[in-house]
Amino acid sequence: VDLAAQGKTVVISSHQVQEIERVADRVAILHQGKLVLAGGLEELKDSISLLQFSMRDPLTMPPEPIASLNPIHYTLQGRTTRLAVRDLRPDFIEQLRDDENISDVRVVRPSLEDLFVIATRVSQSPPWQKQEQRELQSSELQKIKVLS
Repeated sequence: VDLAAQGKTVVISSHQVQEIERVADRVAILHQGKLVLAGGLEELKDSISLLQFSMRDPLTMPPEPIASLNPIHYTLQGRTTRLAVRDLRPDFIEQLRDDENISDVRVVRPSLEDLFVIATRVSQSPPWQKQEQRELQSSELQKIKVLS
């Protein structure tokens, strides 16, 4: 860290993601021997938003605004859906908050650990997503991997 303060380049290899996030300006993530993500840490974090929401009735389809998103990554835990997306507009969030079947809408800036999971873990597509959107999801994931 002292060398970095002197303007020197320091390369650190670690599984301690929180430590890397604390000291690194630029990051590179390797997965199965291949470079899968590289770039400035802040730029990578700014390039993705994590949208979290819960459906009051989990058996219904989400409203059209959500169904039209092309998430890079999707997870479902209980009633809480988490989507990693690009270019999330503030008015979109307000639309979701106005929907009576959706609760607990939050937008979270990803941590380095979130970026690691997005870049290295296979994500299933949301059940409401059409095949064309799934293909776009795959191409969006490729964009984040080459972002530098």
